[in-house]
Amino acid sequence: VLGATFACGLFPEQQHELLEKDLGDDPERLISESTGMQEISRHMCVPISSKNKDMIMDGRRHLTPELDDKFTVKYSKKNVTAFHEFSSQLSYLSSSECKQSKRLRIRPMENGVGSTVFSLVKPILHAMTYGYCIETPRDFKLYTDEENDGKWGRYFKGMSKVIKRDKTRTAQSTGETGLEKLLESKDGEYCNEWWENQCDYFCDYGDSKTDLRIKSKRTSCEVLYSHHHRGDEMLPKVAKPLGFFYTVSHIVSLVFRPSAVATSLIEQRKERLGWPKDNKIISLHVRLGDACLKSQADEHGRSCNQLGDYMDNVKTMSKKYNISTIYLATDGNSAVEDTAKYPEYTWLVDLEVRREGNRRVGVMGKDVPKTQPVVAIEESLHSGRVNGTREFLNVMSDIVLLSSSTAMVGKFTSSIFRLAYMLNFVSRGYCYPPMTSLDSAWCFDHSLKTGVSDKGNFWC
Repeated sequence: VLGATFACGLFPEQQHELLEKDLGDDPERLISESTGMQEISRHMCVPISSKNKDMIMDGRRHLTPELDDKFTVKYSKKNVTAFHEFSSQLSYLSSSECKQSKRLRIRPMENGVGSTVFSLVKPILHAMTYGYCIETPRDFKLYTDEENDGKWGRYFKGMSKVIKRDKTRTAQSTGETGLEKLLESKDGEYCNEWWENQCDYFCDYGDSKTDLRIKSKRTSCEVLYSHHHRGDEMLPKVAKPLGFFYTVSHIVSLVFRPSAVATSLIEQRKERLGWPKDNKIISLHVRLGDACLKSQADEHGRSCNQLGDYMDNVKTMSKKYNISTIYLATDGNSAVEDTAKYPEYTWLVDLEVRREGNRRVGVMGKDVPKTQPVVAIEESLHSGRVNGTREFLNVMSDIVLLSSSTAMVGKFTSSIFRLAYMLNFVSRGYCYPPMTSLDSAWCFDHSLKTGVSDKGNFWC
């Protein structure tokens, strides 16, 4: 049995059914099962076992040698055992089979779509550390419309069954608790109230006393799972052999499992674009919108780069890997218009996606002149200027298509680009695809401003 040890001990034997599996002599089979891959062969990527496990945190460009189509990623039995132990524990805790007495139902912190997905990572690390069943997260408050009430299942597949329980279960202590005290905890109860009620722009706690109590826990609980502050010590025991990037990527891949409705829309977009079956595409993410607002650019460490600023890197990849098809994901119409300057490429751009329109200052529900400024996505959602459901599903599609490529160009200051790169990594069997980030190395530290870019620190 590949038993996973929590801070509070081992799983009871009767709960190991999902974890019992004979590794045998076919490690590639287990990699395929844990990633959903049909085969392990991958073109132009470097397996995690052949590099520093967190190498992606050290640079902005990763261009692999072009490999033969018959190249097969090989992992040692030790690697595969570590992969399988981690995958089994996470799968168990998030499944309907989870019988742990302690349970956690996370509230997504709603900002942009990428950041919203990332808000579940630290709570899930918490659940893995202390042995909590991970229930299907709470419903959305902002990503809704008149016909959609924001159910988690509208966008993603569910997790462990939600079980009603006494609300007084959560620790009710007030005031900030130091990191040392949190590390002494045997059950992690102090942070549960934050993870189950976390919010940023949309807080509805009901009274100032409750508001103060919950918010006072934010910094300590976020730092508890900050790699920037604590290094690999913040990882659950089962994750330590695999590293930080692998751990966050695998958790993200658990959260980001599109629902049947979302999958249907994604497949429709692929068909509309004429998506090649071999995924021999360079995916390009050009973030305009918020990035071109001075207040947002300074806050998030981004510059307002136009399509042309990315094209030298696209050309390098195109020549190196003999790829001339480019998928463009962008929230700005100017980037779409600029593709005409590069006719040597086949551009895949979804012209049915509405860009900018309702995010400009003006009358809600109506397009306004381009001379009007774009406002931040959070403000647009709160004001009702943006249809929350359509926004979420469109960005989900962008993320899936960005991740379904051979090579990627974008910015790691963007949570969308970071998220897509991680999903690409997992789908290839824990193999680093070629990438270029214009402004920073990869990072993750949700709710803490520890990322470093050319423009300064940003929320990572």
